[in-house]
Amino acid sequence: FGHALQDAGVDWRVNIYGGAQHAFWARPTNSDGSPVEGLTHVQATVPGVGYHPKHTERAWRAVLGLFAEESK
Repeated sequence: FGHALQDAGVDWRVNIYGGAQHAFWARPTNSDGSPVEGLTHVQATVPGVGYHPKHTERAWRAVLGLFAEESK
């Protein structure tokens, strides 16, 4: 994939967050939908999905940085 983008002249990047699971940005919720603190989902979810607050912040900063870069 990287080679195809490179060959096409696309300016691209990828951010990898060690230890983050899929949907690491999705804050855990109680059964009534209210947020809970901690690193695990209270409601049953699919394997490999889990909240990671540190990576949530890092990923959001990366998104904002990309928007700032592209708006120039």
